[in-house]
Amino acid sequence: MELPKSTAYGRIIAKDKLYEHGGANDDLQKTVARQIGRVRWANIIAARTMNLAQDLPTGQSDEGITEIELIEIELRVPFTELDRRILPLIVKAVPYSLLFKLIRGDNVDYALIYGGKVYQNNVPPRIIGNGINTVWDNIVRQIAGFPLNDTPLNDIIDDTERHNKLTKQIESLERKARSERQPRRKLEYAEEVKKLKELLTNG
Repeated sequence: MELPKSTAYGRIIAKDKLYEHGGANDDLQKTVARQIGRVRWANIIAARTMNLAQDLPTGQSDEGITEIELIEIELRVPFTELDRRILPLIVKAVPYSLLFKLIRGDNVDYALIYGGKVYQNNVPPRIIGNGINTVWDNIVRQIAGFPLNDTPLNDIIDDTERHNKLTKQIESLERKARSERQPRRKLEYAEEVKKLKELLTNG
């Protein structure tokens, strides 16, 4: 991820500070010590460190965020095996909008938490936009794989969750239909699948 030198911060975050400010119990502390190495506050993306305005979030009247922090974490396990409590712990301990750079050998992943959900991508996001809230919005979109358009981010997330829910319902019904022996019940399943697919197609 290409960031100007003016954003460099480069402070190591002591794990005991994460435990203290994030509220980690003994079990989580042991898991953190086992699964991750050094945690470094690498960069601060803000109006004072880059040529960015303090814009307003789309569709909101409050000032939104003022900073984005790039947090580098050395992983001792693959990202897929990382305990799901660790990133929320760091978000709680460092109360800003956080973009994580997760490093394990030659492998680098980028992740963030938005709306309580973790999104991950191995492609570094680009800085897109002239205001800090626009930049964060577009970072979320890139990490989550959402389109870079004018549709509000929360609307995209709602539509995605609805799409995923319908897809799972369809897959479940199709599995039931394949294992069903009664022709009448098979037909009922097929009708239900047809209706759900129409919803999926027509929104």
